[in-house]
Amino acid sequence: ADSALEIVRRLEKSCDVGWRRALWNNTPLITRSVRELVKCICAYFDDMETSQSPPGRLTRQVNDSIAELHRLAGRDFVIQSREVINGLEHRPNESQLSLTELYIEPVAAICQALLDEYTAEYTARKRFLKGCIDGVITGGLLDEGRIGRHMHASHAMIFDGLPSRWAGNQVFPNGFFELEMKHGNKLHIYGAITETRQFILTCNGVRHHCSFDENGEFEMPLSAGNAGLKLRLEKSGFLYPRFFAVVVQ
Repeated sequence: ADSALEIVRRLEKSCDVGWRRALWNNTPLITRSVRELVKCICAYFDDMETSQSPPGRLTRQVNDSIAELHRLAGRDFVIQSREVINGLEHRPNESQLSLTELYIEPVAAICQALLDEYTAEYTARKRFLKGCIDGVITGGLLDEGRIGRHMHASHAMIFDGLPSRWAGNQVFPNGFFELEMKHGNKLHIYGAITETRQFILTCNGVRHHCSFDENGEFEMPLSAGNAGLKLRLEKSGFLYPRFFAVVVQ
């Protein structure tokens, strides 16, 4: 921290006062924008944990937060649609964008997207997790903290109306994700089969080459025991498998 502060102080000497003032003025706008996103995420969790459909708290908070983001921007703006390729947004020429275009409007877009994310995750939890010992919606917001992955790999996206997660991507081609689960009698893994059915599962150190059936499900009996499960999911071949849920029955 001390060495980084010294770099900043050296840079200050080469910067005019107007440049430093602009950065200082941007700081409260950026932090207040993040605050609105955090409010929406908290409302998302509150509604999901009480199984609300439609999500009343989230809907109200998204509307309030987008109104506040318009106020912070000092003008109304249109939330833009974005091209997403394998989990990555592509926004060229960012150096030419205003603070609203670069930061405030994208935060508003994330807030608004939470409504569709909620519907997808609510649907997935009702479909895959009913009566299970343990279950993870791999692309869901509630279970994000249970997924171990590299930052630039294994992104989550809505696919066919459900939250999904790739194992790896073009930026991190050997990517994977990991999770720990309770033990049970049988392991079920659900995924999409439009891109590939093949994947590799490592369960408590044992590596399995697996394939989804025509319904996008893989099933494996578990040996007796009380120890938890340590799972890793990764690709088998050149294509990236897409997962919806991992469930222990």
